[in-house]
Amino acid sequence: MKTFVLLFVLCFSVYAQSPNEWEILSSSGNSILYLSKTSLDSFKGSDVYVWILEKHIPPIVIESVDGRIHKTKTYYLFSKEYKRYSMLSIIYYDEKDNVLKSFDYNRKTDIPAYKYNYPLMRGSNEEIIYQRIIELTGELKKDTE
Repeated sequence: MKTFVLLFVLCFSVYAQSPNEWEILSSSGNSILYLSKTSLDSFKGSDVYVWILEKHIPPIVIESVDGRIHKTKTYYLFSKEYKRYSMLSIIYYDEKDNVLKSFDYNRKTDIPAYKYNYPLMRGSNEEIIYQRIIELTGELKKDTE
């Protein structure tokens, strides 16, 4: 009976685990950049919201954050129409995945210059992220009339 219960628990725990949602986008000497693919296929319009995880090697130090930052998780909004983006939220983690500090930059506006306040810069992490989003979700289709 104990063997059956143990086998049931092991099978259930393996079945209940979700597939690896994080895809490596780039790896440099200083960091590894991951994209969360969860729910990317649900975005059909211009706006795409995505979580990005960056592991810092070695850990980084920022004046406004107490402690050494081992991971940064950033919630982005990308616009396929304007080819621009915004950072909506950022969370800094220590080596044990404890939150050191978080910032919320979410704002309610429909004015594109404020909603997507950063341009995509050539060679930036955001350009790498944007290119992968386009690969996974496709280009924005404009109506031709």
